[in-house]
Amino acid sequence: MTTRLAIDVQMVRGDAVESRHQIEAAVVRADGSAEAVTADPDQTTTFRSAAKPFQLLPLVERGHADRWGFADEDLAVMAASHTGSSAHVERVSGILARIGLGERDLACGIHDPLDPVSLDHVRRHPEAASPLYNNCSGKHAGMLALALAEGWPTHGYQHADHPVQQLMRRTIAEVCGMETEAVGIAVDGCSVSVFIVPLSRMARAWARLSVAQPAGDARERALHRIRSAMSSHPRATSGAGQPGAGWWRRVVRKGCSVWRCRSRGSASR
Repeated sequence: MTTRLAIDVQMVRGDAVESRHQIEAAVVRADGSAEAVTADPDQTTTFRSAAKPFQLLPLVERGHADRWGFADEDLAVMAASHTGSSAHVERVSGILARIGLGERDLACGIHDPLDPVSLDHVRRHPEAASPLYNNCSGKHAGMLALALAEGWPTHGYQHADHPVQQLMRRTIAEVCGMETEAVGIAVDGCSVSVFIVPLSRMARAWARLSVAQPAGDARERALHRIRSAMSSHPRATSGAGQPGAGWWRRVVRKGCSVWRCRSRGSASR
């Protein structure tokens, strides 16, 4: 039986309700069955950074992570929305060095690091600004590793017509239980494709991540390894003072989040 939810958030100042925000949510099992939903669990929105474990999936599932010799902490930062700490920068630099590339090959762009120590350093030394501090630099390093391993050009890997992004779209469709053509595409803030899917499908993907076992098929084993890497290295997936991204992932800064909770996936907007 599916539980029906009605959720809203109120912002209060003194005795006055300044604003009220209606929440749409879905709690879904790995088989796609709904455990609890609001009125519109199939509302579509962008997957954003919650898609990162699944964007990493082809690199692991196809055996390339092992062939490159990537450690679990490398995988964790590839699935990260990290803060740009010195540890994150060193980890991503190491990944790029291992595959024979450098920060110049990253297409994620430059923004101020979220880590306060790194931010202070960059503000005092503007010449130190680098795409390595971008919170998506690990994801981009993983995409470059995938392109090289598959024999694809690294130039333009961020564009929707590149084989890397086309594979990302197919993979997102598969873990969400959708047809590839049904997955919408836009451009994310870090320049790669961002995928547009229903909340309930996001939740299903995360439920699959939650229950993946090490003794299953190649996809099951890859999902299990990614989940284990994220859970074992929470500082790599986020940063000091940040929520452990091995347990939840922000989707849209303005209010869409996805969680994994044991055997279920949850999405809300």
